[in-house]
Amino acid sequence: MDPSISDSDEALMRRFQEGDEDAFRLLFDRYAPRLVNFCARYQGSLEEGEDLAQEALVRLYHHRDRYDARRPFKPWLFTIAARLCANRYRDQRRHRIVSLFAPPKEGEDQPALIDRLEDFSAPSPEDASERKEFLKLVESRLAELPDEQRAALLLLHAEQMSYEEIAAALESSVGAVKSLIFRARKQLAQYFSVTFPLTRGTEGRRERKNTGEKV
Repeated sequence: MDPSISDSDEALMRRFQEGDEDAFRLLFDRYAPRLVNFCARYQGSLEEGEDLAQEALVRLYHHRDRYDARRPFKPWLFTIAARLCANRYRDQRRHRIVSLFAPPKEGEDQPALIDRLEDFSAPSPEDASERKEFLKLVESRLAELPDEQRAALLLLHAEQMSYEEIAAALESSVGAVKSLIFRARKQLAQYFSVTFPLTRGTEGRRERKNTGEKV
């Protein structure tokens, strides 16, 4: 029976391990865009993202026998991608990350990453120039996060992976992943609370909102 697009990742991978090249092509079509997206955001370069995604898929092809069919496929694949990204990033020692407010690629129905980083405390400047400055600072601060913290945030927000999946991808524990994300968000929140201190007017509006008083 030929592989189907409705088959699970794990079923396709098992078929590929048995020599079914069509199963690999289906996995390629399913994951190539997502790998490019993840690697490009991590590296800050679409060209490098494409290069690293291709390398991850080549490794998948040549090391198919290393996959344990009892493990979920997606975290295993992103383990390969995360390692490649971390190694490339460290080798180049580049302190930048892909634009968080760049529009999604054609055919991608997800919003920009900045729109999904809703969980850390950050101001929302109404003035356009202030917002632009703020977003640039977000970029620079995320680029300075330790590799594992940055990877965990990207997997959580860009790939929307569960803590369990992230733990598998980073070869860590769920508790460690939660700690990574907590520390990353705390570091970002602390930085931005200092960089953009609340004005009296803002504090007053928030206090009235919290108490239910009409503004």
